[in-house]
Amino acid sequence: GSDGRETRRKRPSQSRSEHGASGNTRGFNRYRIRRLRENTFIMWIVVLGIWVVVFGVFQFMKLVQKNGFAKHLPLLNPAYPLLGNGLMFLGKPDHEKFLNLRKLTSIDYPLTRFYLGPRVMVGTTEPEIAQQILTDPAWMDKPFIYEFFELPYGLLTSKYDIWKSHRKALSPAFNMKILQSFIPVFQQFSQKLVDGLAAHPEGTTIDIDADVTTCSLEIVLLTTFGFDSSVIHECKKIGSSIERFFHLISRRVINVHHYNDFIYRWTKDYKQRESLRAYLDSWAKFLLNGVAHRYAARSTEPKEDEDVRKPKIFVDELYTNKMIKFTDKELMDHSFTMVGAGTDTSSNSVAFTLLSLGMYPEVQQKVYEEVMRVYPTDASEFTPESLKQLEYMEMVIKETLRLFPVGPLILRQSVADSTIAGLFIPKGNIFGIDIFNMHRRKDIYGEDADQFNPERFSPERSKDRNPFSFLAFSGGARGCIGIRYAMMSMKIMVAYMVKNFVIKSKLKNEDLRFKFDIILRVQNGYMVQLEKRNKAL
Repeated sequence: GSDGRETRRKRPSQSRSEHGASGNTRGFNRYRIRRLRENTFIMWIVVLGIWVVVFGVFQFMKLVQKNGFAKHLPLLNPAYPLLGNGLMFLGKPDHEKFLNLRKLTSIDYPLTRFYLGPRVMVGTTEPEIAQQILTDPAWMDKPFIYEFFELPYGLLTSKYDIWKSHRKALSPAFNMKILQSFIPVFQQFSQKLVDGLAAHPEGTTIDIDADVTTCSLEIVLLTTFGFDSSVIHECKKIGSSIERFFHLISRRVINVHHYNDFIYRWTKDYKQRESLRAYLDSWAKFLLNGVAHRYAARSTEPKEDEDVRKPKIFVDELYTNKMIKFTDKELMDHSFTMVGAGTDTSSNSVAFTLLSLGMYPEVQQKVYEEVMRVYPTDASEFTPESLKQLEYMEMVIKETLRLFPVGPLILRQSVADSTIAGLFIPKGNIFGIDIFNMHRRKDIYGEDADQFNPERFSPERSKDRNPFSFLAFSGGARGCIGIRYAMMSMKIMVAYMVKNFVIKSKLKNEDLRFKFDIILRVQNGYMVQLEKRNKAL
């Protein structure tokens, strides 16, 4: 009996011992499984890492081979694998970025090479080479950088196949009959610009850029969409949003690590860009809806009224185009391009012209005398013919755009193999035309090429000059579709300004500091002082 009791007393501890052993076994097994999983995970990380390295090396060698065609061309250092010349721009002030951009090409060599990230680009400042690039169908495409605008159907940013059909369809929107109908619009808002500037205390130094931008935007909105008073009060905000939107794109262009969409989506710039794009798109949609409703109402009008209507504005041409029925996305892209590019380029050109007149009073006096000769009274009529008589003013505008081209660099991509200046360039490569440096070549424009002298564009001095040595409006088939529109609007705005104000500036040509952007801008502002010619103004 006692033995039985002892046996019974021992069983619980025995059970606990067996249970403990079993638990230890299970714990050990779990540990082994966990370690196995960890080791497996580490193994896959190592395998993946090796694969990434091998793939990266393979891609890099492939890229080196692809870029090999340009390896004998002069290269500006420092240039690094993967980053290219990117470190010349990273973390630098805006004016220094622009100075470094100017160094990428050289007038000492017909062709040079530079790198945006790992991609090689060939550059030139030679007019003859620029002419070949801009007129050869093999170079009609735009490179990947233009995709950053996310305007795949805009004339400035679209691929060649899209551009070819859309350009042909849109050309009638810029015929002389339509442009002539815009003259009262140019006059209306030029007078509004004068009235607004007259409110500033006389002699006060102002940055004229904001006022000119608002004027240009009002003109572009009216001629693009037709009048809509509800948007006029937003013009300043729309104008500053367009400028900021383009600036963010320029930042992405020089930050090569932002080329990857996945990485870029995690940046502050992306969030700002999306916010600006949403705001600008909302206004474009609002205005396009207004045009659609207008056409719905017109559809009930008698057909015989068709011929007596006013010439079609830009969006009218999009809606009634018989060659292409544009989709909503295409309408948006073309409208955004017209408003964005049209506003920034014309306003910047006028601001630079007015600043130049302020810096060179003797030139301003000649412009004033010409304007008063062609338009002696307030009732004098502005017509395409009378605007052609402003020959000296046109020389001044061209000289301004020579020194301060709106787009300082043009990029093209080849759709076929090509030979340029003896260099064989395989299909798919990128070519850059450095307009800023080309426009200041002393072998083309003289020893004083850095100075302002409108006489350079007199018929006598320019007749033997290669037309592709002046590319303020680009050149060739993909040149600016709105060149006549731009010149007419600029002439009228400048005429109104010099007729009403004596423009002065304390800045000198050598004081101007430029900053890197999609378009050329002055970092220290377009600072002028205005003196009323008519004290009753």
